[in-house]
Amino acid sequence: MSKDKELYQDPIREKIIGFIQNAYEQKSNILNVVIILFIVIGGVSFMRNTSEGKMSEANSAFGIAQNSYINGLQDFALIEFKDISDTYSGDNAGFMAELYIAAEAFSNGEFDDADSRLKTISGKFGIEVLNANMVGMRADIALSQGNNVEAISLYEDAVKKCSLENYKLKFNLGKLYAMQVNGDHKKVVEIATGLLDKEISNNVVRNNIEEIKAFSQHFTM
Repeated sequence: MSKDKELYQDPIREKIIGFIQNAYEQKSNILNVVIILFIVIGGVSFMRNTSEGKMSEANSAFGIAQNSYINGLQDFALIEFKDISDTYSGDNAGFMAELYIAAEAFSNGEFDDADSRLKTISGKFGIEVLNANMVGMRADIALSQGNNVEAISLYEDAVKKCSLENYKLKFNLGKLYAMQVNGDHKKVVEIATGLLDKEISNNVVRNNIEEIKAFSQHFTM
């Protein structure tokens, strides 16, 4: 390992660990979106690619499993989600169940399983924030496993899929960490400067970007 990498590897890894821990919040973000969608539209439009009878069965099964999960019966709910995923494979009920299973695996640090499931259902939902967060979770997994080039690509994809600025900032923050580990300090400074030129309401995110920029500037002098 070069002297340059020795200087910045450990501090950045500490930041990455903190970032990945915060990324666990994406589990709640994603599941909350699913819950809201299911309640607001009754699962009808969301599961429109199923027949009427099958859709009714899927709605009922998913509703029971989701309520169990919300009420703290995660073990029972996960068994039900796995059954729904198998029974309604290829339908939105199955995709939604897979999302719950993947999010739980992600929060438990079972990254390979989570990534595999997220990859399978990627792009299956017509809701940009949901699809973007799934890609963001895959990027977090790649970053935590040291697959920095893949992480950068996934973060960029997540940014493109989402129009909400708070999520775009989060994905860009992950991208900056991955680029720092790769030693792309000049690019990090350029991107961070561009982000800081915009109004950022979240002071924690702004501070993180400023720290990243300052750290990389040290290696561009």
